[in-house]
Amino acid sequence: MSNREDKYKIMEITRKHNSAHPTRSGRNGNIDLMRFVFCLIIILYHINNRLVLNPPFGLSEKYFSFCGEGRIGVEFFFIVSGYLLAVTAKKNYSTNSIAASTKSFMYRKTMSIFPYHMFGYIVGVALWFHFYSMPNTRAAIENLLNMIPGFFLLQKSGIYSEEVMSAEWYLGAMLVAMLIVYPLVLKYQDKFTKIFAPVFTIIIIGYLSHATGKLGGTNTFVFNSTVSKAYLRAFTEICAGTFCYEVASRLKKIKFNIFERVLFTLAELGCYALPIIFAFSSFDQKYEIYAFYSLTIAITLSFSDVGLLNSLLKNKFVYFLGNASLYVYLAQNLAFFFMKKTFASYPLGKKILFTFAVDFAFAVAIKIVGDIIKKYTDKKLHTFKTEKTA
Repeated sequence: MSNREDKYKIMEITRKHNSAHPTRSGRNGNIDLMRFVFCLIIILYHINNRLVLNPPFGLSEKYFSFCGEGRIGVEFFFIVSGYLLAVTAKKNYSTNSIAASTKSFMYRKTMSIFPYHMFGYIVGVALWFHFYSMPNTRAAIENLLNMIPGFFLLQKSGIYSEEVMSAEWYLGAMLVAMLIVYPLVLKYQDKFTKIFAPVFTIIIIGYLSHATGKLGGTNTFVFNSTVSKAYLRAFTEICAGTFCYEVASRLKKIKFNIFERVLFTLAELGCYALPIIFAFSSFDQKYEIYAFYSLTIAITLSFSDVGLLNSLLKNKFVYFLGNASLYVYLAQNLAFFFMKKTFASYPLGKKILFTFAVDFAFAVAIKIVGDIIKKYTDKKLHTFKTEKTA
C-alpha cells in the first residue's frame, strides 16, 4: 500500500474519531448554539418578509417587529467564517504553496456545502415547476436556464437568475470572498489579519452603512454599480472575523480570575443580546452597524473561551444543533413553497408551525442524501488521485 493511501486512511480514521467524539474535536459550544439561534432568526425574518407580521404579545410597533431586522444573523455567519478561515490559514502558513493551500482549502469548504446544496436545489426546481404553471414550453425552458446561476451559487454575481433558493446567496458570496481572503492571509500573514483586516472592516462597513443606509441588502451594486454589495459585504465581514481571531488568540494567553471570567461572560451574553434584540426591533436600519460590531465582540469572546459559557455548553446536543443549522438553512426555501401554496389558507400560527415542520423534514432529507453524494464524490476523487499518481 502506498504512503498516499496510508495517509488517506489515517485522515479518514481521524475524521470518524472526531465525529464520534465531538468534545475532542475542538468545537465551541457557544458558537454552535448561536449558529442555530441565528439560523432560526434568519428563517423568521424570511417568513416575515412573506407574511408581513405584526410584533407578538401586543408589543408596540414603535419599538418591536416580528423579526423585521433578522437579516443581522447573516453577519454572524460571515464573521465566524472569517475566524475559522484564519485558524486554517495559520496552520498552513509554511506547509504548501499559496496556490496549493488555497485550492485544498476551497475544495474542503465547497464540498462541505455543495453536495447538500445540490440535492436541495434540485428539489427546489422540482417544487418550482410543480407549484408554478408555465404558460408554454418556451417559458419553461427560459425559467430553467435562469436557474443555472443559482445551481452554481452565482446568483448574486450579476448574471440574471431566477431566485429558486434565494437564501443561498449567502453561501455563494461566502465562497467567493474566501477565495479572495484566504490567499491574502497566507501571503501577508499577520500584516493582513492585524492591520489590513480591521482597516478594511472600518472603512467598508462605514461606506456600506453611509452609501446604502444599511449593511443588509443583496441586489445592490456599489462603487458606481461595479461591485456586488453581497460580495463586498461577505469580504468585509470575513476580514472582520480574521481580526477577531487575532484578538481571541491574545485573550487565550491571559489567565483571568473567576470574577473577571464572570464579567466576560456577562459581556458575551450582552453582546449577543444586542443583535438579537435588534433583530426583533423596529429601529432604523442605520443602527444595524452597532449590532454588527456587537457581534464581533461576542464572537471574539466566545472563541477566546475567557467566559464560563463554553464549559456549560460542551455537550453533544449543542454540537448537533450547530451541525444542523446548515441543513435547516438550506431547507427553508423548500418549506416556503408549501407556505405560499399548500398552507396559504391556514391560520397564521399554524402556517408558521407547519413551515418549520416542513423545513426540518427537508433538512433531514438534505443531510441524508447530501452525505451520500459527498461520500461518493470523495471516493471518486480519491480513486482519481490514486490512479494519477500510480
